[in-house]
Amino acid sequence: MRGRPGRAMRGAPARGGGSGCVRVRAGRAIAAGLVGLAGVGLLGHLALSLLTDWRVRLHTVDAGEVALTVTGALLRERAADGTLVLRAWAPNPVVRVTRASGRQPIRLHVENLPERATLDASGPIDERRSGTARTLSFDGAETRRLAFRVPDDAVTFAVLGDTGDSAVFAQALHATKLRGGDFLIHAGDVVYEDEQMPAIAGILAGAPVPVYVVRGNHDYRNAQRIAFLRGLGPPYYVIRMGGATVVVLDNAGEYLPTFWRRSSQYRWWRERLAEPRAGPLLVAMHKPPFDRRTGPRRAPMLDEPFARALMADFKAAGVEAVLTGHVHETHLWVEDGIPYVVVGEGMSYPERAEGSRMAWVRVRGWTVEVEQVPIWRR
Repeated sequence: MRGRPGRAMRGAPARGGGSGCVRVRAGRAIAAGLVGLAGVGLLGHLALSLLTDWRVRLHTVDAGEVALTVTGALLRERAADGTLVLRAWAPNPVVRVTRASGRQPIRLHVENLPERATLDASGPIDERRSGTARTLSFDGAETRRLAFRVPDDAVTFAVLGDTGDSAVFAQALHATKLRGGDFLIHAGDVVYEDEQMPAIAGILAGAPVPVYVVRGNHDYRNAQRIAFLRGLGPPYYVIRMGGATVVVLDNAGEYLPTFWRRSSQYRWWRERLAEPRAGPLLVAMHKPPFDRRTGPRRAPMLDEPFARALMADFKAAGVEAVLTGHVHETHLWVEDGIPYVVVGEGMSYPERAEGSRMAWVRVRGWTVEVEQVPIWRR
Protein backbone atom coordinates (compact mmCIF):
# COMPACT_ATOMS: atom_id res chain seq x y z
CA MET A 1 0.00 0.00 0.00
CA ARG A 2 1.31 3.44 -0.87
CA GLY A 3 1.22 6.65 1.09
CA ARG A 4 3.83 5.55 3.57
CA PRO A 5 5.18 8.10 6.07
CA GLY A 6 8.15 10.07 4.85
CA ARG A 7 7.09 10.35 1.23
CA ALA A 8 7.34 13.92 0.00
CA MET A 9 7.66 15.82 -3.24
CA ARG A 10 9.68 18.95 -3.72
CA GLY A 11 10.79 21.09 -6.63
CA ALA A 12 8.86 23.33 -8.97
CA PRO A 13 7.48 21.99 -12.25
CA ALA A 14 9.84 22.44 -15.19
CA ARG A 15 9.49 22.32 -18.98
CA GLY A 16 7.27 19.47 -20.13
CA GLY A 17 5.11 19.64 -17.04
CA GLY A 18 5.38 18.19 -13.59
CA SER A 19 9.18 18.11 -13.56
CA GLY A 20 11.25 18.71 -10.47
CA CYS A 21 12.45 16.52 -7.64
CA VAL A 22 10.70 13.71 -5.83
CA ARG A 23 11.90 12.17 -2.61
CA VAL A 24 10.42 8.90 -1.41
CA ARG A 25 11.09 6.81 1.65
CA ALA A 26 9.95 3.26 2.24
CA GLY A 27 9.07 2.54 5.83
CA ARG A 28 9.55 -1.22 5.66
CA ALA A 29 11.06 -3.96 3.57
CA ILE A 30 8.68 -5.59 1.11
CA ALA A 31 9.04 -9.33 0.79
CA ALA A 32 8.72 -10.45 -1.72
CA GLY A 33 25.08 -8.43 -21.97
CA LEU A 34 28.47 -5.79 -28.06
CA VAL A 35 27.63 -6.55 -31.59
CA GLY A 36 29.04 -3.51 -33.36
CA LEU A 37 32.09 -3.32 -31.09
CA ALA A 38 33.08 -6.77 -32.22
CA GLY A 39 29.95 -8.87 -32.17
CA VAL A 40 28.81 -12.43 -31.83
CA GLY A 41 29.36 -12.82 -35.56
CA LEU A 42 33.12 -12.35 -35.12
CA LEU A 43 33.62 -15.02 -32.49
CA GLY A 44 34.89 -17.49 -35.09
CA HIS A 45 35.77 -20.84 -33.57
CA LEU A 46 34.73 -19.70 -30.11
CA ALA A 47 31.43 -21.35 -29.16
CA LEU A 48 28.80 -19.36 -27.34
CA SER A 49 25.60 -21.13 -26.31
CA LEU A 50 22.56 -19.52 -24.73
CA LEU A 51 20.63 -21.75 -22.39
CA THR A 52 16.82 -21.91 -22.82
CA ASP A 53 15.66 -18.27 -22.92
CA TRP A 54 16.61 -15.00 -21.28
CA ARG A 55 14.81 -15.97 -18.09
CA VAL A 56 17.97 -17.98 -17.41
CA ARG A 57 20.59 -15.25 -17.16
CA LEU A 58 23.43 -17.70 -17.73
CA HIS A 59 25.50 -18.52 -20.77
CA THR A 60 28.46 -20.78 -21.38
CA VAL A 61 31.69 -19.84 -23.09
CA ASP A 62 33.61 -22.74 -24.62
CA ALA A 63 37.06 -21.74 -25.87
CA GLY A 64 38.63 -25.15 -26.29
CA GLU A 65 40.89 -25.59 -23.28
CA VAL A 66 38.76 -23.17 -21.26
CA ALA A 67 35.04 -23.29 -20.52
CA LEU A 68 33.18 -20.76 -18.39
CA THR A 69 29.67 -20.09 -17.18
CA VAL A 70 28.86 -16.41 -16.90
CA THR A 71 26.01 -14.47 -15.31
CA GLY A 72 25.63 -10.72 -15.65
CA ALA A 73 27.90 -10.41 -18.69
CA LEU A 74 28.12 -11.42 -22.35
CA LEU A 75 31.06 -12.60 -24.40
CA ARG A 76 32.01 -9.84 -26.84
CA GLU A 77 35.06 -11.28 -28.58
CA ARG A 78 38.21 -13.30 -28.27
CA ALA A 79 41.22 -11.05 -28.75
CA ALA A 80 44.22 -12.02 -30.86
CA ASP A 81 46.21 -12.93 -27.73
CA GLY A 82 43.45 -15.26 -26.52
CA THR A 83 41.93 -12.86 -24.00
CA LEU A 84 38.20 -13.37 -23.59
CA VAL A 85 36.44 -9.99 -23.65
CA LEU A 86 33.18 -9.80 -21.68
CA ARG A 87 30.73 -6.92 -21.50
CA ALA A 88 28.84 -6.69 -18.21
CA TRP A 89 25.13 -5.93 -18.48
CA ALA A 90 24.73 -5.68 -14.70
CA PRO A 91 27.05 -4.24 -12.03
CA ASN A 92 27.93 -7.58 -10.40
CA PRO A 93 28.74 -10.34 -12.93
CA VAL A 94 29.92 -13.77 -11.82
CA VAL A 95 32.28 -16.07 -13.76
CA ARG A 96 32.78 -19.75 -12.98
CA VAL A 97 35.47 -21.92 -14.56
CA THR A 98 34.05 -25.29 -15.58
CA ARG A 99 37.06 -26.48 -17.59
CA ALA A 100 40.71 -25.37 -17.55
CA SER A 101 42.93 -27.98 -19.19
CA GLY A 102 45.62 -25.71 -20.63
CA ARG A 103 48.93 -24.64 -19.12
CA GLN A 104 48.50 -20.95 -19.93
CA PRO A 105 46.69 -18.62 -17.52
CA ILE A 106 43.14 -17.59 -18.33
CA ARG A 107 42.90 -13.96 -19.38
CA LEU A 108 39.62 -12.06 -19.09
CA HIS A 109 38.86 -8.45 -19.94
CA VAL A 110 35.57 -7.42 -18.32
CA GLU A 111 34.06 -4.15 -19.56
CA ASN A 112 31.24 -1.91 -18.30
CA LEU A 113 31.83 -2.25 -14.56
CA PRO A 114 31.17 0.39 -11.89
CA GLU A 115 34.23 2.02 -10.40
CA ARG A 116 33.17 0.92 -6.92
CA ALA A 117 32.85 -2.75 -7.87
CA THR A 118 35.37 -4.97 -6.09
CA LEU A 119 36.59 -8.40 -7.13
CA ASP A 120 36.04 -11.46 -4.96
CA ALA A 121 37.99 -14.47 -6.26
CA SER A 122 38.22 -18.00 -4.91
CA GLY A 123 41.97 -18.12 -5.54
CA PRO A 124 45.00 -16.09 -6.67
CA ILE A 125 44.36 -13.53 -9.42
CA ASP A 126 46.04 -10.54 -11.03
CA GLU A 127 43.66 -7.61 -11.56
CA ARG A 128 44.36 -4.43 -13.50
CA ARG A 129 41.96 -1.50 -13.86
CA SER A 130 41.40 0.83 -16.79
CA GLY A 131 38.32 3.04 -16.74
CA THR A 132 35.23 0.83 -16.51
CA ALA A 133 37.20 -2.31 -17.44
CA ARG A 134 39.19 -4.89 -15.47
CA THR A 135 41.81 -7.18 -16.98
CA LEU A 136 42.19 -10.43 -15.06
CA SER A 137 44.79 -13.18 -15.29
CA PHE A 138 44.63 -16.38 -13.27
CA ASP A 139 45.19 -20.12 -13.22
CA GLY A 140 41.84 -21.77 -13.85
CA ALA A 141 42.86 -24.85 -11.88
CA GLU A 142 43.36 -22.74 -8.74
CA THR A 143 40.78 -20.00 -9.17
CA ARG A 144 37.39 -21.37 -10.16
CA ARG A 145 35.04 -18.51 -9.31
CA LEU A 146 35.17 -14.73 -9.77
CA ALA A 147 32.45 -12.39 -8.54
CA PHE A 148 32.25 -8.62 -8.65
CA ARG A 149 30.72 -7.11 -5.54
CA VAL A 150 29.09 -3.70 -5.29
CA PRO A 151 28.29 -1.60 -2.20
CA ASP A 152 24.91 -2.23 -0.61
CA ASP A 153 24.57 1.05 1.28
CA ALA A 154 24.01 3.62 -1.51
CA VAL A 155 23.85 4.09 -5.27
CA THR A 156 23.53 7.11 -7.56
CA PHE A 157 22.75 6.86 -11.27
CA ALA A 158 21.44 8.75 -14.29
CA VAL A 159 18.64 7.80 -16.68
CA LEU A 160 18.29 9.04 -20.26
CA GLY A 161 16.60 7.66 -23.36
CA ASP A 162 16.03 8.21 -27.05
CA THR A 163 19.57 9.19 -27.98
CA GLY A 164 20.77 7.61 -31.19
CA ASP A 165 24.36 8.74 -31.66
CA SER A 166 23.68 12.27 -30.44
CA ALA A 167 26.15 14.57 -28.75
CA VAL A 168 23.62 14.73 -25.91
CA PHE A 169 24.24 11.03 -25.18
CA ALA A 170 28.01 11.44 -24.99
CA GLN A 171 27.66 14.54 -22.84
CA ALA A 172 25.24 12.79 -20.48
CA LEU A 173 27.82 10.09 -19.84
CA HIS A 174 30.48 12.66 -19.00
CA ALA A 175 28.01 14.58 -16.81
CA THR A 176 27.19 11.38 -14.94
CA LYS A 177 30.87 10.83 -14.24
CA LEU A 178 31.41 14.43 -13.13
CA ARG A 179 28.43 14.25 -10.78
CA GLY A 180 29.75 11.07 -9.17
CA GLY A 181 27.19 8.66 -10.64
CA ASP A 182 27.78 4.93 -10.56
CA PHE A 183 26.22 4.23 -13.97
CA LEU A 184 23.69 5.40 -16.56
CA ILE A 185 20.55 3.52 -17.53
CA HIS A 186 19.65 4.08 -21.18
CA ALA A 187 15.84 4.12 -21.33
CA GLY A 188 15.64 2.77 -24.89
CA ASP A 189 15.79 3.83 -28.53
CA VAL A 190 19.54 3.45 -28.60
CA VAL A 191 19.44 3.31 -32.42
CA TYR A 192 17.32 5.44 -34.77
CA GLU A 193 19.19 4.80 -38.04
CA ASP A 194 21.29 1.77 -38.96
CA GLU A 195 24.23 3.95 -39.97
CA GLN A 196 24.40 5.26 -36.38
CA MET A 197 25.52 1.94 -34.93
CA PRO A 198 29.30 2.38 -35.41
CA ALA A 199 29.16 5.81 -33.76
CA ILE A 200 27.03 4.48 -30.91
CA ALA A 201 29.47 1.62 -30.42
CA GLY A 202 32.23 4.22 -30.18
CA ILE A 203 30.33 6.24 -27.58
CA LEU A 204 29.77 3.11 -25.50
CA ALA A 205 33.38 1.99 -25.84
CA GLY A 206 34.59 5.34 -24.53
CA ALA A 207 31.94 5.77 -21.85
CA PRO A 208 33.42 6.91 -18.51
CA VAL A 209 30.64 5.11 -16.61
CA PRO A 210 28.84 1.82 -17.26
CA VAL A 211 25.73 1.91 -19.46
CA TYR A 212 22.88 -0.53 -18.79
CA VAL A 213 20.31 -0.66 -21.56
CA VAL A 214 16.52 -0.79 -21.85
CA ARG A 215 15.20 -1.73 -25.30
CA GLY A 216 13.10 0.79 -27.23
CA ASN A 217 10.69 0.42 -30.14
CA HIS A 218 13.23 1.79 -32.64
CA ASP A 219 15.72 -0.85 -31.46
CA TYR A 220 13.41 -3.55 -32.87
CA ARG A 221 13.01 -2.15 -36.40
CA ASN A 222 15.24 -4.75 -38.11
CA ALA A 223 17.52 -7.73 -37.48
CA GLN A 224 20.68 -5.61 -37.45
CA ARG A 225 19.43 -3.45 -34.61
CA ILE A 226 18.17 -6.44 -32.66
CA ALA A 227 21.60 -8.07 -32.98
CA PHE A 228 23.27 -4.85 -31.85
CA LEU A 229 21.08 -4.66 -28.74
CA ARG A 230 21.62 -8.34 -27.96
CA GLY A 231 25.29 -7.50 -27.68
CA LEU A 232 24.48 -5.02 -24.93
CA GLY A 233 22.39 -7.26 -22.71
CA PRO A 234 19.14 -9.20 -22.35
CA PRO A 235 15.74 -7.64 -22.99
CA TYR A 236 14.73 -7.82 -19.33
CA TYR A 237 16.88 -8.28 -16.26
CA VAL A 238 17.68 -6.90 -12.79
CA ILE A 239 20.23 -4.32 -11.66
CA ARG A 240 21.17 -4.58 -7.98
CA MET A 241 23.46 -2.06 -6.32
CA GLY A 242 23.46 0.09 -3.22
CA GLY A 243 20.53 -1.81 -1.74
CA ALA A 244 18.29 -0.86 -4.67
CA THR A 245 16.66 -3.30 -7.06
CA VAL A 246 15.99 -1.90 -10.54
CA VAL A 247 13.89 -4.25 -12.65
CA VAL A 248 14.43 -3.58 -16.36
CA LEU A 249 11.37 -4.51 -18.42
CA ASP A 250 10.92 -4.71 -22.20
CA ASN A 251 7.65 -3.07 -23.24
CA ALA A 252 8.98 -1.72 -26.55
CA GLY A 253 7.43 -4.24 -28.96
CA GLU A 254 4.86 -2.76 -31.33
CA TYR A 255 4.35 -5.45 -33.96
CA LEU A 256 5.08 -8.56 -31.89
CA PRO A 257 4.49 -7.69 -28.23
CA THR A 258 6.57 -9.72 -25.78
CA PHE A 259 5.08 -8.26 -22.61
CA TRP A 260 1.49 -9.15 -21.82
CA ARG A 261 -0.36 -11.17 -19.20
CA ARG A 262 0.55 -14.61 -20.56
CA SER A 263 4.07 -13.80 -21.69
CA SER A 264 7.16 -15.40 -20.18
CA GLN A 265 8.41 -11.91 -19.35
CA TYR A 266 5.32 -11.16 -17.25
CA ARG A 267 5.75 -14.44 -15.37
CA TRP A 268 9.39 -13.51 -14.82
CA TRP A 269 8.32 -10.08 -13.51
CA ARG A 270 5.89 -11.65 -11.06
CA GLU A 271 8.62 -14.02 -9.84
CA ARG A 272 10.87 -11.04 -9.13
CA LEU A 273 8.15 -9.52 -6.96
CA ALA A 274 8.20 -12.62 -4.76
CA GLU A 275 11.90 -12.21 -3.98
CA PRO A 276 12.97 -10.65 -0.66
CA ARG A 277 14.66 -7.26 -0.86
CA ALA A 278 16.75 -5.21 1.54
CA GLY A 279 16.00 -1.90 -0.17
CA PRO A 280 13.68 -0.06 -2.56
CA LEU A 281 12.28 -1.40 -5.82
CA LEU A 282 12.40 0.67 -9.02
CA VAL A 283 11.33 -0.15 -12.58
CA ALA A 284 12.94 0.96 -15.85
CA MET A 285 11.17 0.46 -19.19
CA HIS A 286 10.92 2.33 -22.47
CA LYS A 287 7.28 3.35 -22.81
CA PRO A 288 5.35 5.07 -20.04
CA PRO A 289 2.16 3.16 -19.23
CA PHE A 290 0.16 6.39 -19.53
CA ASP A 291 0.61 9.84 -21.07
CA ARG A 292 -1.08 12.85 -19.55
CA ARG A 293 -0.57 14.98 -22.63
CA THR A 294 -3.46 15.49 -25.01
CA GLY A 295 -3.63 15.32 -28.78
CA PRO A 296 -1.73 13.30 -31.39
CA ARG A 297 1.59 13.42 -29.54
CA ARG A 298 0.38 11.07 -26.82
CA ALA A 299 2.58 7.96 -26.78
CA PRO A 300 1.73 5.57 -23.93
CA MET A 301 1.82 1.78 -24.05
CA LEU A 302 -0.56 0.63 -26.78
CA ASP A 303 -2.19 -2.10 -24.69
CA GLU A 304 -4.01 0.15 -22.24
CA PRO A 305 -5.76 -2.63 -20.22
CA PHE A 306 -2.41 -4.35 -19.65
CA ALA A 307 -0.78 -1.00 -18.82
CA ARG A 308 -3.39 -0.44 -16.11
CA ALA A 309 -2.79 -3.95 -14.76
CA LEU A 310 0.95 -3.31 -14.71
CA MET A 311 0.43 -0.06 -12.81
CA ALA A 312 -1.65 -2.01 -10.29
CA ASP A 313 1.32 -4.36 -9.88
CA PHE A 314 3.60 -1.38 -9.27
CA LYS A 315 1.27 -0.05 -6.59
CA ALA A 316 0.85 -3.41 -4.87
CA ALA A 317 4.59 -4.14 -4.94
CA GLY A 318 5.57 -0.77 -3.48
CA VAL A 319 7.56 0.39 -6.50
CA GLU A 320 9.28 3.66 -5.57
CA ALA A 321 9.76 5.08 -9.09
CA VAL A 322 9.15 4.11 -12.72
CA LEU A 323 11.81 5.37 -15.16
CA THR A 324 10.88 5.65 -18.85
CA GLY A 325 11.73 7.33 -22.16
CA HIS A 326 9.92 7.17 -25.53
CA VAL A 327 8.37 10.63 -25.18
CA HIS A 328 10.96 13.12 -26.44
CA GLU A 329 10.36 15.44 -23.54
CA THR A 330 10.93 15.51 -19.80
CA HIS A 331 8.01 14.90 -17.45
CA LEU A 332 7.36 13.83 -13.90
CA TRP A 333 3.88 12.43 -13.39
CA VAL A 334 2.71 10.99 -10.08
CA GLU A 335 0.07 8.26 -10.04
CA ASP A 336 -0.90 6.21 -6.96
CA GLY A 337 1.90 8.02 -5.13
CA ILE A 338 4.49 6.63 -7.58
CA PRO A 339 6.67 9.04 -9.59
CA TYR A 340 6.60 8.18 -13.30
CA VAL A 341 9.70 9.86 -14.68
CA VAL A 342 9.98 10.45 -18.44
CA VAL A 343 13.46 11.29 -19.74
CA GLY A 344 13.34 11.07 -23.53
CA GLU A 345 15.45 14.12 -24.37
CA GLY A 346 18.54 12.13 -25.38
CA MET A 347 18.35 13.26 -28.97
CA SER A 348 15.89 16.07 -28.33
CA TYR A 349 15.34 18.71 -30.94
CA PRO A 350 18.32 20.67 -32.31
CA GLU A 351 17.03 24.03 -31.14
CA ARG A 352 16.89 22.87 -27.50
CA ALA A 353 19.57 20.17 -27.32
CA GLU A 354 21.68 22.12 -24.85
CA GLY A 355 18.65 22.41 -22.59
CA SER A 356 18.19 18.63 -22.41
CA ARG A 357 17.89 16.96 -19.03
CA MET A 358 18.34 13.52 -17.56
CA ALA A 359 16.97 11.89 -14.43
CA TRP A 360 19.29 11.78 -11.44
CA VAL A 361 18.46 9.03 -8.94
CA ARG A 362 19.93 8.76 -5.44
CA VAL A 363 19.25 5.77 -3.22
CA ARG A 364 20.30 5.91 0.42
CA GLY A 365 18.93 3.02 2.40
CA TRP A 366 15.18 3.00 1.75
CA THR A 367 15.14 6.63 0.66
CA VAL A 368 14.93 7.35 -3.07
CA GLU A 369 15.41 10.85 -4.49
CA VAL A 370 14.69 11.54 -8.16
CA GLU A 371 15.28 14.85 -9.88
CA GLN A 372 15.73 16.01 -13.45
CA VAL A 373 19.03 17.77 -14.00
CA PRO A 374 20.58 19.59 -16.97
CA ILE A 375 23.00 17.56 -19.07
CA TRP A 376 25.00 20.53 -20.32
CA ARG A 377 26.81 22.91 -18.03
CA ARG A 378 25.64 26.49 -18.25
